[in-house]
Amino acid sequence: MPVVVFSLPASLLDEDRGRQLTVQACAALARILDAPPERVRASVTALPDWAVCAGQSAAAAPFYQFYVLQDRPAEQVAALHQAFTGLLVTVCGAERGLIRGVCLRIAPDDWAIAGLPASEIRRAELAARGA
Repeated sequence: MPVVVFSLPASLLDEDRGRQLTVQACAALARILDAPPERVRASVTALPDWAVCAGQSAAAAPFYQFYVLQDRPAEQVAALHQAFTGLLVTVCGAERGLIRGVCLRIAPDDWAIAGLPASEIRRAELAARGA
């Protein structure tokens, strides 16, 4: 379920950086949330530099948003913020002070996996494990 979406100025990206960012972001999601790697997702949207700024300056302003189910602990959310900010700094060369991000917590009934609510998928998985 976990997903992260980066919206970045194109000057911070090329194909190699974009690939590193998405692969490493998926690894961070899986590791921090102890989630199966095949369930995590990461994407990058490159925007023209003129379409992304910080305040009244022309500085590149990276932004990310990530989605987790609502029962994730605050410690995991904080660790993801640290991980995504760190990736933007090390992989893309972004200025740490200009990076902003948000976590959106989603109710299991409001998230779909293969067209089914996550709440149903969870119930089926728990039943299969005998829990």
